[in-house]
Amino acid sequence: MDKRRLTALATRAIAGDTGAFEEFYVEHARSILFHVRSLIVDKENYLDVAQEVVLEMLEHIGQLREPAAIRGWMHQIIRSTCASHNRGLMKDERHLDTTHPSEALEAVKDDRWESDPEAATMAKTDGNELFSIVSRLPLQYREIVVQRYYDDLSYKEIEEAQGISVTNVSTRLQRAMKAIRKELEKTSTEPNGSGGAEKTF
Repeated sequence: MDKRRLTALATRAIAGDTGAFEEFYVEHARSILFHVRSLIVDKENYLDVAQEVVLEMLEHIGQLREPAAIRGWMHQIIRSTCASHNRGLMKDERHLDTTHPSEALEAVKDDRWESDPEAATMAKTDGNELFSIVSRLPLQYREIVVQRYYDDLSYKEIEEAQGISVTNVSTRLQRAMKAIRKELEKTSTEPNGSGGAEKTF
């Protein structure tokens, strides 16, 4: 979605146009699902948490002052909703060991990844393997990767969503990609590509 259309949709949604909000949601639904799935501990409940995110957005869209900042605002809500959800699970250890499904990752792989060498490397990697690696990155790196390569946010939009400088965005992204490449290299040197899924960063 180009920036002019995005801003126009956001302006209408802020003014109470539910149709505009629905159109924005349809455009970003896959990104919301993947981001939620990458952040919560109990991956199997990502649909319920994503619904909470959408309801939270719908309730507070009228408070957004800058229409052009809607995607950064969306990611702030995703982060806070997922963090709140995870805190509620900390007393239940059954949720601390989960699988890392890849369907959402496969859904957001598209041609735009080929324009970025780092993204191209990720696009050529098995979805389940890549999702597992990204999910095990430290949170500050995981979010940067999701926002940049799955949600296609600009460095400026990530800066607004994360509350950090563009320089820090670039630094974290470089470190995240270095960690991903390192894990991919380890996996490629192991028999049958096994063993990497159990490692942590």
